[in-house]
Amino acid sequence: MLEYAQNRVSQRKWLYQHIVIFALGSVFLILINKILKYGAAYDWYAWVMLLWGFLLALHAIMS
Repeated sequence: MLEYAQNRVSQRKWLYQHIVIFALGSVFLILINKILKYGAAYDWYAWVMLLWGFLLALHAIMS
């Protein structure tokens, strides 16, 4: 039972780390698109964030 609890805590730590990486990566993508004007005619960062968020949600469901 203790091993199961430790495994769940480890999974949650990984999930929280991935959430932080997602947040930082999203800000970075927005900065590239808006500030550096890379592909400024189209808001491509939203599609990347949507896909990444979907994968993050799957991670949350699986853990």
